[in-house]
Amino acid sequence: MGELDKVKKNLHASFHKIKEELDVHLDSINQNTSEIISTIEALNELDQKIGKLSERMDAIEILLSPGDRFENEPITLSIREQEIFLALYSAEKPLLATDICLELGLAEDAITSYLYSLVKYGIPVIRLPSSEGIRYALDEQFKQLQAHKHIVAIDQKIAKEILNKDARKNN
Repeated sequence: MGELDKVKKNLHASFHKIKEELDVHLDSINQNTSEIISTIEALNELDQKIGKLSERMDAIEILLSPGDRFENEPITLSIREQEIFLALYSAEKPLLATDICLELGLAEDAITSYLYSLVKYGIPVIRLPSSEGIRYALDEQFKQLQAHKHIVAIDQKIAKEILNKDARKNN
């Protein structure tokens, strides 16, 4: 056996060993990827359950005292908060934050902040998980209370603007 054959044999053995090591690493990577995927699926499922729980808590709170907590002064919102409120109030179906962004020309993080602000006022904004993301809506009972008791004070100028936008959108 010549020197060249020994080098070839050693080189072949080295490459074979490297291939085995890479196969072990590949198996580890595949296993980790599977674990990550199942963790993401579990987190998504948990997020959906939390959304449903939040929705149920809002419904329970409204059932326990549907109009009692809004008997005092009307809730006074900023202009932007009123716009967000009216977008939800006039929507026929739950909206994504991006839908509201397009309608009002605001950034998504601003929309999310204003939605949080509405919740802080006690306005029951329902969060509904969907395949596109979280959809937002006002509780139907609250909408009825708003129609009859004017719980949230709305500037007529803003209401006309939103209604005009809705009318143009529907035409």
